[in-house]
Amino acid sequence: MANPRLDAIGIVMRFLKEVADERPPQRRLEIHPDMMLLDADSKLDSLELVTIAAGIEEALQRQLGVELDLSEVAATQPEHFRTPNTLALWLATVDERHVA
Repeated sequence: MANPRLDAIGIVMRFLKEVADERPPQRRLEIHPDMMLLDADSKLDSLELVTIAAGIEEALQRQLGVELDLSEVAATQPEHFRTPNTLALWLATVDERHVA
């Protein structure tokens, strides 16, 4: 069941945009909810993925009091990191079982 207190796609896209905005113009990244994140076709490098994950983790901690290790989730359940949409759908199911 989706968590009504969480704008999951908004959080994912906010941190994705922050990473995209840090790129120089010649490496411009067009972001959208269906772009590949963790895939052979991804346009993101590993540092950018870690930065996005860290931002999402901090947002979840602040908004919900939930502590997650998204690098572990990415390693063990990579299907959740395929696109911003799939990540947001999974994040929206985070509940009190994940409270630190």
